[in-house]
Amino acid sequence: MFPKLNIVLSLILLVFLAGYSSAADPEPGEPKPGDPAPTITASQWLRGEPIGEYEPGRVYVVDLWSTWCKPCIDSMPALHALEKKYGEDVTFIAMDVWEMEPARVPKFMEKSGEFMPAHVAMDSVPAGKEANEGLTAVAFLGTSENIALPRTYRIDNVGRIAWVGLPGKLEGNLTKLLATESAPGGTSSQ
Repeated sequence: MFPKLNIVLSLILLVFLAGYSSAADPEPGEPKPGDPAPTITASQWLRGEPIGEYEPGRVYVVDLWSTWCKPCIDSMPALHALEKKYGEDVTFIAMDVWEMEPARVPKFMEKSGEFMPAHVAMDSVPAGKEANEGLTAVAFLGTSENIALPRTYRIDNVGRIAWVGLPGKLEGNLTKLLATESAPGGTSSQ
């Protein structure tokens, strides 16, 4: 859709804007709390067992990132620490999207993968499509040019989006929602 130069410039602008935004309301076309969680469509799982569907009763965190995104990379150790803390109750997935040079991702994982979540995958970009048109990216981010990476989604125990925001804002929200969902009959998507 976009010439590659426009994609690169847009991605640089999005990363810059990410530094100034906090956890935000979902953008048009992006799933919002209460909506069914989009499916993850990976071209390759670089770490962990592939996840085809969300398991009922299980909580998920899906973090969309890219190797060129410094805020994404900076947030990975904190996500990994949350996974160590909550891994019994929550499955963490780092999904690489909007990747301009897909060959960089496995090399990045070899060098820096120890601080990444246990499940890492690359988006599936159909032949002839641009990097920003990957199946997972479009399902989660829609087509809005106002969304920046990283973008994190908390999926509740019944497969709905429960929270959308930046990874740095996840822990307090995750703690609260896990407590709500573990209560008898709890299926909160607040």
